Amino acid sequence: MRLVDHLSHNAVLTGLHVPSRDEVLKILVDLACAAWSIPHPGEILELVRAREAKMSTGIGHSLAVPHAKCDHVPEIRMACCTLPDGVDFRSPDKKPVRLAFLLLSPPTSAGSHVRALSAISRISPDLLEELVSANTPSDFLACLDRSEFGKT
Repeated sequence: MRLVDHLSHNAVLTGLHVPSRDEVLKILVDLACAAWSIPHPGEILELVRAREAKMSTGIGHSLAVPHAKCDHVPEIRMACCTLPDGVDFRSPDKKPVRLAFLLLSPPTSAGSHVRALSAISRISPDLLEELVSANTPSDFLACLDRSEFGKT
């Protein structure tokens, strides 16, 4: 699965400076809903927060993948942001999150949802540094695209 195929320029924020995980979640949900014309951002935010309350989506190595399954998306949709200052997501390794991908998928897409989570979790430390250093959404997507060249 190519992550870049599930993102758009309007769904990427670079250089975001916010102090809390909750603010990151709200910004990502609003960003995804605006970029992909997804209705009911308030409902989606509650689903994402409920998932986060069960267990942190900070997976370590400065990466977080908040996610939810919801009826309002026809297929996998993503939004992401870079957080140069880092945000505490209560990750297992205690490192602040510097790259966060929001993953939204319909309830019927369990396989695609797991493949997307897996692809995000395989982002290398070097690639993460390149992505966090991207100055624009175009730079971010070009970097991600280069790293995924040849993957399906």
